[in-house]
Amino acid sequence: MQSIPMVLGPRSKAGLLVFLAASAALSAAYGWHLHASSIKIRALDAQEASALAEDGGSRRALWSIERLELSRHKLFIKGWAIVPGGAFSVVKSAFLLRDLEDGRLYEMRSYTYERLDVGQTYSPNHGDYLYNFDHDFAGISATADLKSLPEGHRFEVLIRFDGGHGSELIQTGRTVGEGAK
Repeated sequence: MQSIPMVLGPRSKAGLLVFLAASAALSAAYGWHLHASSIKIRALDAQEASALAEDGGSRRALWSIERLELSRHKLFIKGWAIVPGGAFSVVKSAFLLRDLEDGRLYEMRSYTYERLDVGQTYSPNHGDYLYNFDHDFAGISATADLKSLPEGHRFEVLIRFDGGHGSELIQTGRTVGEGAK
């Protein structure tokens, strides 16, 4: 069987180029939209903020902020949080920022990820992979655009630890913004 070469006319070539250019433009615009929504900071309303019962810092959760970088108006935070011996059902932990001037809370879109080292270090039964699985997803990371926050303010970094069985608000003692330590 012999193949017949396909020849496109000038109008077909022009139409194909327009289609490809429009597809590339739509892909770029959608990619930008996804990126912009992933670094957006959400202000918690009064009801959400009051639901976060704070007891001056958690006495049960172990945590660490391993990376805290502020570059221009972008904030990047990476760390982990667990309650040793506690089981995770749904991981919903997140980083929050508290305005030190007016007390308002802002939630950063946070992502959890595997931290096998944390699971193996803090699980009581190191040999049982299924038990360690609970703590393996203790990693938390967030990137946020701080342009939407009040200028010239300082913000305390908090961790809302939530392994699916209630949440705890952890004061980290770390701040970002004007005059941050």
